Parts: sequence; structure tokens; C-alpha cells
Amino acid sequence: MARLNRKSTRLFHVKHPYRRLYLPVIGLLCLFSLMTAPGVCLADATSHSVMGAQAAPAANSSSFGWGVGIIIAVLLGIIVYLISVLLKRRQAEQRLLESKERYRALFEGIPIGLFSFSPSGVIDNANDALAHILGYPTSGALEGKNLGEINLKLDDIIAEMKKPQNMLKYSGAISGYELQLRRTDGRFIWTEISCHVRKDPDGQARYYEGSIVDITERRKAESSMRQYHDHLEVIVENRTLELQVANEKLKKEIAERQHIQTQLSYANKELERIAHADGLTKVANRRRFDDHLVAEWQRLIRDQSPLSLILCDVDFFKRYNDTYGHQAGDDCLCAIAQTLASCANRPTDMVARYGGEEFAIILANTDKAGATKVAENIRTKVADMKIEHSASEIASFVTISLGVCTAYPFNGASPDFLVAHADKALYEAKENGRNRSTSLDLPEGTN
Repeated sequence: MARLNRKSTRLFHVKHPYRRLYLPVIGLLCLFSLMTAPGVCLADATSHSVMGAQAAPAANSSSFGWGVGIIIAVLLGIIVYLISVLLKRRQAEQRLLESKERYRALFEGIPIGLFSFSPSGVIDNANDALAHILGYPTSGALEGKNLGEINLKLDDIIAEMKKPQNMLKYSGAISGYELQLRRTDGRFIWTEISCHVRKDPDGQARYYEGSIVDITERRKAESSMRQYHDHLEVIVENRTLELQVANEKLKKEIAERQHIQTQLSYANKELERIAHADGLTKVANRRRFDDHLVAEWQRLIRDQSPLSLILCDVDFFKRYNDTYGHQAGDDCLCAIAQTLASCANRPTDMVARYGGEEFAIILANTDKAGATKVAENIRTKVADMKIEHSASEIASFVTISLGVCTAYPFNGASPDFLVAHADKALYEAKENGRNRSTSLDLPEGTN
């Protein structure tokens, strides 16, 4: 019988494109075998009779043989089909059994307590880890017990699930719910319970699944930590009382030190301002300009934003000094510096005295069009000041020339090339007649 089952399995479950033809072919073969039997009987009958009365019985015998053959063929087909269905069902049951065994092995292998229970509070399933936590010899001893027997109340679990914070955070489940449970030896332990409900399509609870972790040792450690904390608080309080007396004596000294610290802080800020500011025009000096340019270059590499630089020079300033004197020249530079500062007033903008009668303006996050607009605004406002300059070859008042350059900073490049190209743009502005701004495009590959 086992050999027959194996052969039948290979017959009806082989991966063959014509396997659906097996049953009809078997039926036809059976039918053919039965169809040939009446023919033999008829031949024998006609050989022993001449004619007449025996012909009718032979015909009846042939019809009877056909009917029996059809019935047997149908029955054989049904039997073969039923065998196929039974074999498939047996294989499905075997796979289901193997799946249950794998699930049970995984269920039992997890080191935390796992269980499920019905809506009435009866434990349906539990693993050995939970049995060990609660003091039972095996998980089977837990199955069928009511939650109340382990000091766990179903109403409390459901009420905890329905709390607003759990509904919002866990969608009706609970996690980290701490509760004392009673072991079989009468000892109470602290546990951390997580639980969620499985519902049917109508939204009714089918069963509950959960886990239990023994946190007794953790609670003991927390209790010890609280006791130690309380002990430390007593020590700190006593020490604080001792220090209050000493603090009273130190208050005057602290006040004096705070006053000195305030004066020192103010002095340091003033020194920093002096170190970073130009002594004449009060805008940033060259050192401050260099530091700020490098810092903005590095920042804009990360932001992948443009950095623009404007270099400007007072036209025919040496003649201005020669004509009106150095004091007038200093006043002129201070007035121009204030005008530049009013035109570049964003927190990241910087106006610096670059050297002599040259100034530099750093414009972060500013593209070529924006920098050109700022440069023209500066040139116009300086001209509108109408500072008399009779020695100028291009106007009767002080004018400036400006060179503009914009770059997108990138790693491996230095801001020095931006300064060099801005200086080249300034040179072209002077060569083209002064009192103008010139924007220079960087060589291809540097933007």
C-alpha cells in the first residue's frame, strides 16, 4: 500500500504539461478493454451457431458489455480523482504540522514569557519561559488557568489598554505595564507586561496576546538607587548648610570679582574691536577681512551658495591728498567707508579697508547680478555725496571705481583666486575710464 501511495504521488503530482490528460486516458483504456470483451463473446457465439434465434442473445450480450464498461470506466475515474484529492490533502496537513512545529519551537525558544488568553480570561497558550517566571513546572500547567490565579485581572488589562495615552501610542495595546504577580511558591515578583488584542472582522476581540518579563531584580536595583539617592541628598543638605556660612563670607569677594570680570570683559571686547577694526575708518581691517573671507568660503562650500567680492578704489585719491591735505583725505575716506557700510548691511556682509584708499565688500549668498547691483548702488551714493575734487580728471567731485567677482566655493580651491579676479575687474574699470563698476566672469571650471 505504501508503494502504491508513492507511485500515485509521483503520478498525479509530477510537473508535466500533459498531467491533466492522465485521468481521461486511463478511463478510455478501461473502456476499450471492456468494449473488446463482448466482441469475443459474440464471435464465439456465432461460431457455434448457424443463424436465427441465437443472434438476439448475442446482441443483448454486446449491449450489456458496453454499459458495464462505461460504468466501470466512470468508477475508475472517480476513484483515481479521489485518490489525488486525498494525497493533496495529506500533503497540506503535513506542511501545516511542520509549520506548527516550527512555530512552537520558536515560541518555546524565546527567553521571555509569552502567552495568549481568551476574552473570558482563560490562558490558551504559554511557553516554558512564562512557566519558569511564575514557578510552574511546565507551560502545560498554565494552560487552562484563569488570569486571576496568577494575580492578573483581565479588567485591569482592558482598562489599561483604553487609557488615552495607550490608545494614542499603541493603538489600544499596552507596553511596559508594571504589575506584581504571585508565583506558585507564594512569592510576589515584579513584572513588565505588554499585551495587544486580536480582533475578528466585526471588531470583536477574538483573543489576546502578550509577554511578561521578570523585572524584580531591576526594581530592587532601582530601590537601592533611590535609597542611595536619598542618602546623598542628606549628605548634600548637610554640606550645603556648612557651605552657607562660608558663602556669606565670600559674597563680598564674589561681587568684587564680578565687577572686575565685567570690566575685563568690556576691555577684551574693546581690544578685539580695535584689533579687528581699521583705526581711521572704523570698518573692518585687512586682518579681519582675511579671516572673514576664509570663514565664509568654508561655510558656503557646505551650503553650495555663491560668494561675491567687490574691490573699490577712490579715483585720483593721491591728487585729492595733494590738493586738500591729508586731514581732508582722512575725512573723505571715513565718509566713503560709512556709505559702503550703509549699502552692505546684512549680518553676513562685511566692509573692510583693504589698504590705502581701497575698500573691500564681502557679500555672502549673493550671485553676480546681486553683487553688480550693490556695486552700482555704492558708486551712485558716493557720487551723490558730491565731495569736491577739483584735481579729478573725470568729475568735479570724488568718484570710485569698482571690480566685482562671484564664485561658488568648492573644496580644493582658495579664496585668493576670488580676490585676484576681483582686483583684475577693478583694474579694467580704471582702464575703461574710472567711475564705473566692472564684473568679471571667472574662467570656465571655477564656478
